[in-house]
Amino acid sequence: MVLSLMDKKETEHYVPGTTYYSPYSGYYPFNNYYWGTYNTVYSPGYTTKSTEYFLSSNFYDMSNEQLLWSAQSETMNPQSLKDFSASFSRALVEDFMGSGVAKK
Repeated sequence: MVLSLMDKKETEHYVPGTTYYSPYSGYYPFNNYYWGTYNTVYSPGYTTKSTEYFLSSNFYDMSNEQLLWSAQSETMNPQSLKDFSASFSRALVEDFMGSGVAKK
């Protein structure tokens, strides 16, 4: 089994700011008059960065160097190497065993 990192892409995305209106009202005691206004609330835009990894997994018959099974995977922004490797290996083994190349 050969695992390879084929590519790594880092991208930046701009998330635009938002504007919303918050109602505000009050009471003016002169002639029991109510009034209302809207406060404008701004939220600034910001940028986020994401990293995408592309992996290749190949299984060979070493007696004749024939490729028996291949899979390509991608993941985005893994939180930790430990968590990623556990979930990736679980998915890889499940797909490999489901392909019928290896017998249980």
